[in-house]
Amino acid sequence: MLDTPAATTPRKVSLLAGAIFGFVITAAASAVFFLGNIFVTLPQPYLELFDRVARLIPGALITFGIDTMVAIFSRIPGVATDQASKAAEQALAVILFLILGAVFGMLVAAFCRAARRAPGAYLGAGLALIPAVGLLLLERFNTGAPNGPFTTSVWVLFVVVVAGMVIGTLLEAHASIKPKLVPDATPSDVPLNRARRRFLLQTSGSAAAVAIAGYGLGRLLYGQNTGVSGAAVASGGSGMPTATPMPANAPAGGFVAVPGTRLEVTPNDQFYRVDINTVVPTFDPAQWRLTVAGEVDGAFIINYDELLKLPSVEMDATLECISNPVGGGLISSTRWKGVTLKSILEKAKIRSNVKEIKFYSFDGYTESLPLESAMDERTLLAYATNGEPLRSEHGAPLRLFTPNRYGMKNPKWIEKIEAIPDTHNGYWEDRGWNKDAFVKSTSIIDVIAVENAKDMTVPVGGIAFAGSRGIAKVEVSADGGEWQPVTLKEPLAPLTWVLWRYDWVATKGYHTLTVRCTDGKGALQIQQEAPLHPDGASGYVSQSKMV
Repeated sequence: MLDTPAATTPRKVSLLAGAIFGFVITAAASAVFFLGNIFVTLPQPYLELFDRVARLIPGALITFGIDTMVAIFSRIPGVATDQASKAAEQALAVILFLILGAVFGMLVAAFCRAARRAPGAYLGAGLALIPAVGLLLLERFNTGAPNGPFTTSVWVLFVVVVAGMVIGTLLEAHASIKPKLVPDATPSDVPLNRARRRFLLQTSGSAAAVAIAGYGLGRLLYGQNTGVSGAAVASGGSGMPTATPMPANAPAGGFVAVPGTRLEVTPNDQFYRVDINTVVPTFDPAQWRLTVAGEVDGAFIINYDELLKLPSVEMDATLECISNPVGGGLISSTRWKGVTLKSILEKAKIRSNVKEIKFYSFDGYTESLPLESAMDERTLLAYATNGEPLRSEHGAPLRLFTPNRYGMKNPKWIEKIEAIPDTHNGYWEDRGWNKDAFVKSTSIIDVIAVENAKDMTVPVGGIAFAGSRGIAKVEVSADGGEWQPVTLKEPLAPLTWVLWRYDWVATKGYHTLTVRCTDGKGALQIQQEAPLHPDGASGYVSQSKMV
């Protein structure tokens, strides 16, 4: 028998049930957003949302997050710090999205309880319009959506509103399930158990239906994956920017790099990536425009084809992130190709009151350079590296390279350049990082090749870099002993890192080697250890090895 007649009426909707349903359905939607990109270029709202939230985080907190990720991943052998950090950011984005889904489910349940009735599909769909509109109002939501904002809006509204309808329907079904029978219940509980099993199947099926329906609509709207990658930047009616690739680790002047030393020229697919995005901005070069404006007498707009026709410059140079820890991997060297920023500014006829040149990127990032640096012949608006068009993740179709400054002063995805009469604090300066961001001298031990030792002579190799100051000398000390000079390879260019090797006469046992460098102006590398924030790490690199 049942407890009471009243027990047969629908129960109040449980907030916990709402949270569970919201979590499950959001997970299904997330699967659409994430897995769908294997075959179709679909917008990923959970990443877009995370990127916008990150821009609102106080500088001290985001700096702590950066320092923590770099500290963890840089200590794990064989792990690329930049790739691991991006993966961690994406994982946090998914977690945030799932939490919001659970909260949304609880809100639907709360509305039901307040109304003293089951919510139903209409209530869920109506409430879902709130987060759906919020997602669509995100700045330039169509990042990665080649079919434009209208198509993106249709797809996002469909997925989110259908998810809300499903949550409301599941809550209604959950509320209508009869309570358990008392211990002396008859076999009539069999239909009830079947109802519960049917409800569980409905929950699983609904999650799958949201995923399949969302993917199907995305496939219909977007077709095959057409996101603009590095290789595709040269398509769309635009000419292919070409450059002369450089050989890596080629013997020169008798110098032979120690096996295990990093390549002298970083392959494009290994060039480090650090930026403020979990979603990589993509472009159709045929639609891209560069605006040059501000305190100028000849403002103009130029398209991609016109940019490629301007007189170009090729230059070998190294770029380092200000978040690179001592001895870290957030540093790369490449052959840049582009047009000088000076030529663009001269074409625009900047006025005498200009103090800085400000850059606007598609992702909302801003940065600036003092006029003197902007007019440096070595400051490039680059559109190719190592003979290939810029890849999307590295700033396609256009990014800045300026010598002697950390990567934060070299914005990617540039769409506007403005001459301004005052100074501007960029994205990272607003978060407490040094405005000048001049690179500090660094020297790194890449390898102590014990396995290649001959007669107890162990080859040791690495790199040294000091920006435009160049490297005059590199020295190695074994176990705190005297500093010994090493052999330097002639650098590819004045702005590249220098490869070095040291043939160390070792003894049996456990040893620690330390390296330091002296720049071209005679200044010794800073020995005192400093954190990444606010102006880059410093200190000597040491590495231990059993011989």
